[in-house]
Amino acid sequence: MNRLILFIIGYSFLFSFSYSQIRNIEIGEIIQKTDSITINPGTGLIHQQREHNAGDIPDKTSVLDSIKSDIQSVRLKRNISIGISVAGFIIGVIQKFAADAAYKEYKTATTEAPDLRRTIELYDKTYPVALGIGAVGIVNTYKYHKKLMTLKWKLNQELKNEYP
Repeated sequence: MNRLILFIIGYSFLFSFSYSQIRNIEIGEIIQKTDSITINPGTGLIHQQREHNAGDIPDKTSVLDSIKSDIQSVRLKRNISIGISVAGFIIGVIQKFAADAAYKEYKTATTEAPDLRRTIELYDKTYPVALGIGAVGIVNTYKYHKKLMTLKWKLNQELKNEYP
């Protein structure tokens, strides 16, 4: 149980520190990974391992494919974030109920009272952590959902421009 909690903590922090970068790029500069940029004439642009020159008009299908692949990537991250938040909440609630049940036993216990006390203390320390992981997962889910809606809007705009 504790290994699962540590895994969820690490995984949720992995997703919570991703960010978007918006900036101008200079002539000849190569972009490794970005979400939004301002393209000046003659600027090189690398997006999803496809190279475009800003002076050229990129192929509409490559732009649409790029947006679609971004949508799939963000959707996967959002779904993983949902899973982390649900798992965190479920583990937290189970630990809280287990602590309450152990406390009921502790009130009437005689010889096993020290063991039950340690168990109760462990559950009381870990269930808030699990609930916190669930909360971090919800925040990340919201962030990825917002990003997904923006990408879907961009895809709709590209489709409207292609098929007016």
